[in-house]
Amino acid sequence: MTTSPLTDSSAKKRPPELVLISGGDPAGIAPEVVRKAIAGLDATTSFLYLYNAGHADAADEEFQRLKQALKSRLCLISGGSDDLVETARGLSETADGSVYLYPVLRPHEKPCLPGQASTHSGDLSFRALDLACSVIDAMPDDISSVALVTAPLSKEFVIRSGQSDFSGHTGYLARRFNRNVLMLMHGRGFSVIPLTEHVALADVPSHLRAVLGRSDLPALLVDLARRAVFSGKEIALCGLNPHCGEGGLIGNEEQEILMPFIAKVREAGVSIKGPLPADTLFMESVRKQFRLILSCYHDQGLIPFKALEGEQGINVTIGLPFLRTSPDHGTAYGLAGKEIADSTSMRRALEAAVSSELSH
Repeated sequence: MTTSPLTDSSAKKRPPELVLISGGDPAGIAPEVVRKAIAGLDATTSFLYLYNAGHADAADEEFQRLKQALKSRLCLISGGSDDLVETARGLSETADGSVYLYPVLRPHEKPCLPGQASTHSGDLSFRALDLACSVIDAMPDDISSVALVTAPLSKEFVIRSGQSDFSGHTGYLARRFNRNVLMLMHGRGFSVIPLTEHVALADVPSHLRAVLGRSDLPALLVDLARRAVFSGKEIALCGLNPHCGEGGLIGNEEQEILMPFIAKVREAGVSIKGPLPADTLFMESVRKQFRLILSCYHDQGLIPFKALEGEQGINVTIGLPFLRTSPDHGTAYGLAGKEIADSTSMRRALEAAVSSELSH
């Protein structure tokens, strides 16, 4: 994979002119939270919403809902993928704050019903994501003028639909654009990067050793530290073991893995403090000293992040050649179709995509 992060999304000096929204699973709350979030957003950026309608009747129904919510800001795009790409190119040059709806259709299938996940809804989820990536690929010149916001999908039903190697949005985008990436959980008060993600606790030390040995990681953190929201602020690194290993009595990973990594990051010019005991780092009096915290494993960082940031948290992929954000929640099939879903996280994902907070 490409290991030069300095050409990624943070290289842009201004917010993107076009935000692509991949529609997520139409059987979940994605259609509702996207509609509510867009309606409550005041932006001059153009939005291209790849809505997973599946069936023409469903496309028309959602168009009418969006039209009522957005009034004159909504335009419907028809035609094939080539027409979509040409439209997207034009929108990236003339941002006007409008929302352009492109229905992703499978006319011979029945409409997806709220709360009823299926291989059909999984297939539509993947098709919208893949189509969004094709649009980004076709953008002329600098694709950092485009941002991608991904609505929630079900990895299980995408895999069942035939995408056997699908590992989720982040893994797919990393492979699709041949990049090494990091998952940033971004909140209003603080942000967290879990250095290892979906691995068993017993495997964390070996995975952590591999991740911290990546030659591109210090440069990724240099790049991240330059972004507006993190600029001039120190980064904190959690210890792996309780009380940071108590000098080797509980574990040696702090001395063997974390301290050499900290030295490399400082050598690259990033201000980083640690390793710090995680049980006290997330206390308000300590946490407020930092804007970004690196956790050694998934739950070490994400439990306090979700508890403290709640619906304000979003997921950001660092290392791609464009900005990608998503809400910090799943498909919530049990809430689908009831019009009671909270759209706060989706709105935050859209706000981050159109603002300059994650750019230099």
